[in-house]
Amino acid sequence: MDIDDEADYPNDVLLSEKFLHYQGLKNLKDGQWNPRANLPDYYNHIFTYASFQQTQKTAHQQNQQQALVYPGMYVRLTLKGISP
Repeated sequence: MDIDDEADYPNDVLLSEKFLHYQGLKNLKDGQWNPRANLPDYYNHIFTYASFQQTQKTAHQQNQQQALVYPGMYVRLTLKGISP
């Protein structure tokens, strides 16, 4: 195989069945694609946000309400179990 994405399959394998779950686009630039169609289960951890900036702002506000240390504060850290 000269190209990384090439694959060899035996003659008894029907490639139309093997690659049935793949979807093609007629036009890559303007084609419509449903990003949630037939995704594997391990893609469940991917999120889409209507407004990422609003989600980020909300997360920062919640963090500030629960935080014990705020920006601008001095903190003293003591490390144990580390030899000098």
